[in-house]
Amino acid sequence: MAKTHIPADVDIASLKKKVVQQSNLMQSGTGTPWEDRGHLGFFKAFLGTCFKSMFSPGKLWDEIRRPETTSDATGFAVWCGVIAGITWVGHSLAWDLVYSGMGRSDGVPPLLVKNDYDYTVDWQTWGMGAVLQMACAIFGTLLLLKLANATYQKLLPHGIASRIPTGLSYNILAYALGPVLLALIPCYGWALALLWLLVLFVMLGTRRLHLGAGTGVVSGILTFLVVTVVGFSIYFAGALLWSHTLGPSVTYVEPIKPLSAQ
Repeated sequence: MAKTHIPADVDIASLKKKVVQQSNLMQSGTGTPWEDRGHLGFFKAFLGTCFKSMFSPGKLWDEIRRPETTSDATGFAVWCGVIAGITWVGHSLAWDLVYSGMGRSDGVPPLLVKNDYDYTVDWQTWGMGAVLQMACAIFGTLLLLKLANATYQKLLPHGIASRIPTGLSYNILAYALGPVLLALIPCYGWALALLWLLVLFVMLGTRRLHLGAGTGVVSGILTFLVVTVVGFSIYFAGALLWSHTLGPSVTYVEPIKPLSAQ
């Protein structure tokens, strides 16, 4: 089949648009709310970035003022880790005191159980666990973010990966962590946050990196699966090690029955 020659004086809008998009991947934006935290204040900047991440992710990614550096995005990820740690500590205690049970009341919230098993809380052990959970949430968020970035880069075709700097993909992935706020919702918040995060991982390839639909969707889904599998594996391994080392902080005790009932 003969190759079609396009005269130099012919302007094809679609081809021109692709060239412009590829050359502008590192174009500076007006600044994310988090990058303007000195002016907006910490809480307004953090919450504004989280809400934009959830509801206007494309606009947020376009606003990144310094796509070549990662310090601002890392700071945002650290505070997302703090939120994750707070929800982890709160959900862990709530699970022990509200969602699980023992004996005849198995599955019934212990706080609602009457004349059945009682429980005691070793607050020293719980406090140690809470501090450890906070530390793991913060550093774990950063480690998983680096893993996500490395995985995403590896999944990109070589020709595409060569034009997408690792710093750019890192920043975009970091600013996709806004749904962590949903983890504050009791019980089902974590599941909702993870589902929202999956949607953002799929969107970022086509919306900000200008990848093809197939490449963007596959790269996003596989990156999400790798990160979640690694994260949950570390979580369950750590929980098992903790229970065998210090034991649970909540202990259930069967009440003493009257002699007439024995």
